[in-house]
Amino acid sequence: MVLRLNHSTWQTNRDEDNDRYFANYDIKIFDLGEKMMCFRGRLNGRYLSSRNGEKVVVKTTRSLPGTEKRCDDVIRRCQVVQEYAREFSRFFNSKIRINIPLKCVNDELAWQQPFSKSRKLQKDEWMLIEKYYKDFKMFVNRKGDSIHRSELLEAFVHFIYVKSERQITVCNLQGTRSGDYYSISGPVVHSVQRQYGSTDGGELALKSVVRKHTCNTCCRLFLQNIPPLSHDVTIFTANHQLSSQRSPPDDGVHDDIPPPYDVAIRDDIPPSYDVAVRDDIPPSYAAVLHAQYNRYDFNPPSYYEFAAKRIRRNQSR
Repeated sequence: MVLRLNHSTWQTNRDEDNDRYFANYDIKIFDLGEKMMCFRGRLNGRYLSSRNGEKVVVKTTRSLPGTEKRCDDVIRRCQVVQEYAREFSRFFNSKIRINIPLKCVNDELAWQQPFSKSRKLQKDEWMLIEKYYKDFKMFVNRKGDSIHRSELLEAFVHFIYVKSERQITVCNLQGTRSGDYYSISGPVVHSVQRQYGSTDGGELALKSVVRKHTCNTCCRLFLQNIPPLSHDVTIFTANHQLSSQRSPPDDGVHDDIPPPYDVAIRDDIPPSYDVAVRDDIPPSYAAVLHAQYNRYDFNPPSYYEFAAKRIRRNQSR
């Protein structure tokens, strides 16, 4: 009987290079997150495969055994965020790469698992395999807070929200940075329809992340060419500040639409001249004539009579 000192998996799904791998990983938990627990491991594949012998992180859910559906949800949202990252790279010279994990099933477990507050691994449960990074940092956490400040990734959160027409946003951006190159693992997507797995907090979580965003220089660079869109969530206005815009209620009363001027009482709009009594307006020509001729108790001549009289007077001189 062989006593195994580590865990191993079955073959993974195919990666970008169409290769498949096995993984051996430690029995000791490497990192314990809020929802996931991680183990260090290595990939084993064909001798000439690009990732043979590569260091990896093997992950599974902390509370319940991993399932294929949960793995598929993680892979799907990574692929969605990666598509936005490619479009985002057109605006800037930097590049954001989203690491799409591999999925596999546990094959053999070590003869003894160390004591831990977390659950014990099970045979045949589904696992995720991601690249291992030495200098791993959390840039934007699950709540939308910036832990290690990065204007580019903060603008990326804003970019996804606007380009998706206020339907989704991204958070939990963690990974490494090398110059203008970012490698991100395990992003979390919140959507209005709540369609991105168990970590999708829905519209409330989406609003919470957006409210915590503060626009920076990167945001203003790409907002110039993006038209404003309305939605029943907190949105970005034209002056790059956060505001709340409500959809019109069903009773037809629109609080965000000003009333017409013939209905509204506006103190800042001056009345028309035929209504207002203005002391600072000079009197008209007719009013001056009336004031002059009223002293002699007869009706003043018209303008044409007055002009003709003046012409005759000038000719007689």
